[in-house]
Amino acid sequence: CGGHARSLEVTQAALEGGVTIVQLRAPEWHKRAWLDLALDLLPLTRRHGVPLIINDHVDVALAAGADGVHIGQKDLPPDVVRKLLGPRALIGLSVSDERQVDEANALGAMIDYVGIGPHASLIPAAVRSRVEALRERIAHGELHVSAE
Repeated sequence: CGGHARSLEVTQAALEGGVTIVQLRAPEWHKRAWLDLALDLLPLTRRHGVPLIINDHVDVALAAGADGVHIGQKDLPPDVVRKLLGPRALIGLSVSDERQVDEANALGAMIDYVGIGPHASLIPAAVRSRVEALRERIAHGELHVSAE
């Protein structure tokens, strides 16, 4: 989003526009920059009653006091993340195929939502129909869904 200051501006505008969750995702940044931004985002998100989720980095979520973390299939396992962050933290998990959806549904309260990636508008129609089938399967589980 153009760096620290720009990220704060965009987040403030999004909060004023009514977003219901903010995820800090900056894959190219070093961890200290993540932490600095998370610490500056928290007062904004808290003022609006919106949770701040940190992408991938459980250590940054803990250090900043964020509301949760979104993890991928190659990050720490959900049970370990839940032990580290505790029962009140929001934990999201990325899924990309039916096997991962089934595994996510089996996790129950270990995770709070799943994210289906890649974003549907970026994938061919034939693949989008498979994503829609996955969404239907998720709808029969106990999970919330977000598009990544």
